[in-house]
Amino acid sequence: HNLPLFEKLRKEAPEMLDKIIPVKGDVMLLGLGLSTDDLQMMCNVSVIFHVAASVRFDDPLKDAILLNTRGSREVFRFGQSLKNLSVIMHVSTTYSNPDRYEIEEMVTSLKRSR
Repeated sequence: HNLPLFEKLRKEAPEMLDKIIPVKGDVMLLGLGLSTDDLQMMCNVSVIFHVAASVRFDDPLKDAILLNTRGSREVFRFGQSLKNLSVIMHVSTTYSNPDRYEIEEMVTSLKRSR
């Protein structure tokens, strides 16, 4: 939590830092490569930030697909397993060259299949 990324939070709401727990995983692996201990610890998570992706255009195609598509699928599958999940914040790396000047941001709800 000593990274510059957390500087504003550290100044304005330092008590919130205790709620941020980084975990080691790999979005290219099924199940996100999460350990059993981490899965158990995260069973009550209510917010997921999904920011893993590759923005390199020279990655091998197989790696780019695994990271950018299967990785997202695995994050959303994990999210669906969480009973207290409120939000998945997905930061997209979509590259586009549209004929429009602006692309409107859309917020969608996660449908649960229970």
